[in-house]
Amino acid sequence: MLADILDAFRKGYFHYDKPITLSEIQEIASDSTNSHYRFFSINKKNGGKRFISAPDDRLKEIQNCIRVLLTGFRHKGESIIQYAKPHVGKDVVYNMDIKDFFPSINASKIIPCLLFRYNYDVALLLTSLVTMRSKTGIPVLPQGAPSSPAISEMVLKQLDKRLSGYAKRHDIQYSRYVDDITFSCSKSQKWRKFAIVFNRIIESEGFWVNKKKSHVSFYYQRQEVAGLTVNAQLNVTNKYIKQLRTILHNWEKDGYIIASNKCLMHYFKNMTNTKDFIPKMEHIVAGKLSYLKMVRRNKRLKIGELPQSLLESQPDVDKEGYTIVETLDSVWEKLHDRYVALRVRDINIINGHI
Repeated sequence: MLADILDAFRKGYFHYDKPITLSEIQEIASDSTNSHYRFFSINKKNGGKRFISAPDDRLKEIQNCIRVLLTGFRHKGESIIQYAKPHVGKDVVYNMDIKDFFPSINASKIIPCLLFRYNYDVALLLTSLVTMRSKTGIPVLPQGAPSSPAISEMVLKQLDKRLSGYAKRHDIQYSRYVDDITFSCSKSQKWRKFAIVFNRIIESEGFWVNKKKSHVSFYYQRQEVAGLTVNAQLNVTNKYIKQLRTILHNWEKDGYIIASNKCLMHYFKNMTNTKDFIPKMEHIVAGKLSYLKMVRRNKRLKIGELPQSLLESQPDVDKEGYTIVETLDSVWEKLHDRYVALRVRDINIINGHI
């Protein structure tokens, strides 16, 4: 039945050519040599290396189907924004990071979660399909498998429940995005005590906090959550906008071909993903513009700053008297207009007609 369900997802959601059979998933699950994975490293933004364990194409297809089985086929495009929003305008923002996140989730943590839904044989088979052998021989989640985030969310439900419960009791804001954990509070509250308790709860659930990445920032400093600034408004960093302007400036000044070469040289030098294809400059710019619009479209305004038309809709107001309003962003509009004009100018080159 499991094989039939995964094959139905294969046809219905992904349209992969090869059927998923019981004998195939049993063969993959019984492999203890990690022969279905390739290993490499990519650059981190802080200059370090992230080690990736990427499944081969066939196992990746099966893991995608397992992801749908466990979570449904849903899009979480604004998850980073939802993670950062609760901490906008707070006096104290404290960031924590779970050390070696995916490799720290092993079979002994995964199987009990699956047993709430499936019998032991199915839980064991699914666990074997979404884990790989560590150096010590223990099955752990791979950093690079499409199913790993879904499995980790199941495993961390108890941790989320405990941390959010503690945060609610002490009137502080808490959110988690994969292995990044953030809480925020007012300057009159005991943030040091909160950090110690958070650390103890995380360790009691079998995880470790990366002390090097734990960081506190105050209202008079730049406060960042998942790469977004959260001081007065949810916003991208100045560096992000500067990079986008630089690409458009080079495109306008040097032409499409030279600007594209410069853009791709910078892209590969700072690449922090595992994509196997070479992106086009215009697609990089379009993606950055979409992200900028998504982040900056919501403004945090005092209730007294709203026009009468918005006041009549009775917007939700927080304890400080602020509300979130969706508006047009002038920075995005100017950059978008430049992008559209440059695409029109160089459309023949982009399409390969010249």
